[in-house]
Formats: sequence, structure tokens, C-alpha cells
Amino acid sequence: MSENNKEPDSNTGYSPDFPDGTSYDPNDPYDACFDKETRSMLFKKLHKAIVLQGNGNCSDNVELLINEIIDRIEMCACYSTLYKKWAPGTQQRRRERIESIANHLDGIIDQLNKLDTEAIKYILMSAYRNPPAYIGKYSPDQLVILANRAENTAWSIFHNDTVMNDLLAYASNFREAAKTLPMHKLDSPEFGIAVELELLFRKYGIKFTVTNTGLAADCLREIYNLAGLQIDRVDYWLKRARDSEHPLKNCYSLPQKTHEK
Repeated sequence: MSENNKEPDSNTGYSPDFPDGTSYDPNDPYDACFDKETRSMLFKKLHKAIVLQGNGNCSDNVELLINEIIDRIEMCACYSTLYKKWAPGTQQRRRERIESIANHLDGIIDQLNKLDTEAIKYILMSAYRNPPAYIGKYSPDQLVILANRAENTAWSIFHNDTVMNDLLAYASNFREAAKTLPMHKLDSPEFGIAVELELLFRKYGIKFTVTNTGLAADCLREIYNLAGLQIDRVDYWLKRARDSEHPLKNCYSLPQKTHEK
């Protein structure tokens, strides 16, 4: 981004503002920014979608919202760098690690079943007397209450009651998660970026279409360009993102109206 691109944009009213003590670094992939022309183009198309959505007109609030969305769209380009640094292992290895956690929980359950109640109470009280630093030391009165809790917990474990059932449920849930684990969104930078864009559209209630000529395609194409991925036909990645099983999708409902034509 050149110095000229840091000036306020007459079409969007956007003026980049870097925090004190920081500056734009063209060699830092996390500092990648759209140029004025790209930002203006996306602003106009997003503005049309937001207005058709019925959230307002060309007010300051709408302009701020659209610039915020564009800022977040820019950030999606970082996934190309993240993939190079933290690409996950194979899907099989990811599932094996989750299964290993479940197996270790089985081991904990097995060992607890073999311990006497006095040993379990002593373990719990040792933990209560030396809590993590962020909790801080318990007072003598609190330790009396915790001693009663430790005794109840020890007896619960001894009788295979609530605590053991909870641990068994965790082990079972971990194994189910291993079977149904979706592919990581960073299985490729192209896919990761597309998933992030779909989540962004869902968050702001903008319709996510998977054609190569829609608003989502325009945004994704510009993100790919910013990330150095020269891809013109982006509909393949849009469809993969739409069909993916990302847990955060359930947090955002799809809009009921068509926001782009």
C-alpha cells in the first residue's frame, strides 16, 4: 500500500489509522491492504447488498459498517501465511490424536477405580492447597468447604457415580468427535480463505452465493489477489466453503432475503 493509499478515500470516507508506534510494513503479510480502487469497488457492491438487505441507507453508520466488513475481508488474506506456518497434519493423524485423548481418559478412569478414597481425597486436597496462580490461595474457611467437597468427590468416584459417569461421557464424546471431525479449513490456503469469507458473510447477514459473478466471488477473488493467489474461477472454492462442516456456521443464521442480483 503506497502513501497515497493512506489518504481518505472520497468514495468510501475511509481513512486508515495506524495505532501509535506502528507503521505499515509492505514486507509483513499481515499488513496486506486493498488499494483504493479495489476498496472502492467492494464498498459500492457491499453497500448495494446492505441497502437491499434493509439495514439502512447511505448513512455514517452504514459506511462504518461496510468499511469494517472490508477490513475483515482484508484480514482473510492472512490465511495464506497461516497455512505455511501452521498447516495441520493429515486428517487421519488429527483423528488419531483425538482418539488418543479418549484412550488416556479411559486410563484415568481405570486408575481411579483402583484407588482408595483416602488417596483420592489426598490428591484433591493437594490440588486445592496449591491452586494455579490466577486463582490464588484459598483461606482456611474455604479449605474446610473444599475438604467436604473432596470427600464427596472421592466417594462419588468410589461408587462409580457422577464423576466417573462424566469422565466416561467425555471419553465417548471424544471418540464420536474423532469419527465426525470435519476437514480443517487450513487444508489449503484457498479453502481456508473461502471458509473465513463465508463465516464473515453469515456474521453480517449477507447472502453467500457460489456463482463466479456474485458478490462473494468478487470479494474472494480480491482476497486471493491480495494473498498472491491468482485465481479467477473462484466458484469451486465458494462451493467447497458452502458445503463444509464448520462448527461456527451454526452460530450465524443465513439471511432469508436475496441481497444481490
